[in-house]
Formats: sequence, structure tokens, C-alpha cells
Amino acid sequence: LLNQVICMVDTSSLLPGEYTGQVEIASITERALPRTLQFHLQVVPVRLDALPDVEICDIGMMAEYASESIKPLGLNTFSVPAQWIIPDYDAQTERVTVDFTRVSVLVRERLAACPDARFWIGFGVGAVIAGHAERNLGISATDPRFDAYVRGWTQAVVEGFQHLGTGPERLILETVDEPGAGQMELAARISRLVHAANPQVRTQTYVTSFHADDEACARMYEAHDIIGLIRTSVSQESVAFLREHGKQIWVYDCQGNAEEFDPISYYRLLPWLGWRHGLEGWGHFSWLDSMRGRDYAPWEGVAEQSLVYPALDGGQVISR
Repeated sequence: LLNQVICMVDTSSLLPGEYTGQVEIASITERALPRTLQFHLQVVPVRLDALPDVEICDIGMMAEYASESIKPLGLNTFSVPAQWIIPDYDAQTERVTVDFTRVSVLVRERLAACPDARFWIGFGVGAVIAGHAERNLGISATDPRFDAYVRGWTQAVVEGFQHLGTGPERLILETVDEPGAGQMELAARISRLVHAANPQVRTQTYVTSFHADDEACARMYEAHDIIGLIRTSVSQESVAFLREHGKQIWVYDCQGNAEEFDPISYYRLLPWLGWRHGLEGWGHFSWLDSMRGRDYAPWEGVAEQSLVYPALDGGQVISR
């Protein structure tokens, strides 16, 4: 099995010039002698511009699992689980309320670490509250009460965040996560209802493919503020189409793909694509598939989002 060897060098205190050194590598899966690699480093007198005001999101509360090791990623947009803000609904008054007990703890912690934090509510919070309404309240998407229900929920969420010092312009609601063909109309409808309740709240969806010529897709793109393109769908054509329609664009890659990435791909490729195409943000997916027989705890640190090899004595070894 082969894997890249990644060597990161902090050049902030180095003068421009030529540097040489060596790195000793020992195997963690084979009882082989260490190997020494020579390296050459050229520091040039160039300073890159500071990152623009991009939004870097921990899709799925990655900050909970790896708060220390992910600091270098520059996270500024933090996940709030959709299940934490499922509404209460009074059928007689049609009043919608949201219990912010758990959310308030999370938000205060994030704001203490990042005062300008934005908050992404997902996965697919629109689909979550729509499902809750149909299963538990008897309000389907075709029910005349559905529109008022979604608008009331949006207003309750905005008010709850405002009490915590976060205005609606810093809220991003994911309507449906990776919507299939039968979910695009629901995603577009919920997005329009959110905007009707408060036009400052942004709506977003992550999509696993891009189809500008599909009418349902095009309507969904048009209804949302942010389209999160999967890595393989980021192209000059997709970016140009969404730009023409006034959309903000994020890039992400999903759980299954990320498990097989080398960290340089997952943690460097997404920012590079953002820079290359002038995107407004990217999301680092934070889950690992626990159904693959892995014996490590997901997200003890960012190294877990890498290749995994069989160990000599059984179990698995994470490539670092």
C-alpha cells in the first residue's frame, strides 16, 4: 500500500532563501528499518493575500469531536443540529415555538471562541421540520397550514438567535440535504417560505450533482441563496451558471469519499477549489462511517479523515 508523505513547514520566521534537511520515516504497519528522506525547501519573498470573508463550515458539528485539532482549518460557520430546533405547535392558536435550551449552550460557546461566528442549521432542517409536521402534527406539505407553520418556525428561530446576540444575516438554513428528484420542489418551497418570513436568513442545500438543464434542479437553485456543490461538480460551467443567477457557492465532499482521501486532498483541495473559482465557502464533512468495522472513535482528531490500513496485530492503523 502506498500513501503520500506530507511535510508541512512553517515559513513565517524564515528569510527568503534555500534550505535543506531530512525527515526520518518509520513504518507503523511493517517491521522495517526507518528510512531517511532528504528535502529541499525554497522560500520566496511572496506573501499571499489574506483569505476573503469565506465561510468555512464544520458540517455536522465536527468542532465537538476535534475542537483542538481543527483550529487550523479556520472554521467560522458552525453546525446546529436540525433535531435541536424541532418546533412545538399549538393547533388552536397555530403558534410555533422552539426550545433553545440546548442551542443556547452551543451558540454561546461558539461565539466565545469566534465572535463573528455564523450558524448553519442542518442536516436538511427543512425536511426535518416538514417530516415532524406530517408525522406528529398531521400537517402535510399540501395542508393549507403548512406555509404558516414554516414561516412561524423561521420567525421563532430568528428570535431565539437574536436573544443570543446573533442576527438573521448570520443564519444559514439547509432546506434539504443532498435532495433527490422527489425532494427538489419541497426544498425550493421551504426556501421561499423562509425568505418570506425573514429575507435576511440565507437558505442553502448541498447537491451531489449539477444539472443546469433540468427544470426541477434549476428551480431549486433559483430558490436558494447558497448552492453547495460536491467537489466533482465544481467547474467553470457550473460556477458560471450559478453566478449568472446571483448565487453564492460552497464546495464540499461527502462522507464516503472523504474516508478514502489523503488529508492533503480533503483539507487542501476544498480551500484550493474555493480560491480557484472564487467561491464563498466550503464545508468539511465531519462524520465517518461506523458501519465499516473500524475500531477507532471518529474524530479524535483530523487524522481520522484519512487512509486506514490493517495493523500487524489486528485492528486498523490510521495513516498519519
